[in-house]
Amino acid sequence: MGDAISNVLELRRINDLLNLSLHGLSFRGKTKDKVGHMLDEMVIMSHFNKLLQTIRVLRVMAESEEYEILNTSKVLIEASQIDKERIMMIHAYVRENYKQSIALQDMSDIVNMTKPSFCRYFKKTD
Repeated sequence: MGDAISNVLELRRINDLLNLSLHGLSFRGKTKDKVGHMLDEMVIMSHFNKLLQTIRVLRVMAESEEYEILNTSKVLIEASQIDKERIMMIHAYVRENYKQSIALQDMSDIVNMTKPSFCRYFKKTD
């Protein structure tokens, strides 16, 4: 998607944000509160409106100066395709079940990992 949005003038700041996010970002202050509220609103939106709201959220984040870069080294965070698929599966499960107690065993089962392997997977720092 990076190439698709980098050519659209209106989305250039969002593209810059996405590139910067490879270093990891932590938002704070009013930006964090506003984005949190915007994300909460998405729960009841239609799919199309969720897409529009996602663009709005990215715009708020792109225009903010209330962030900290988490990884200042020149090494960027890049996930393998397997890692991306695992994260997507976990995210989908949490999104669907966030109002319930989520067991560690359930999460590890979703991504076909043992409980200890799942814990180590999220403890990785390299």
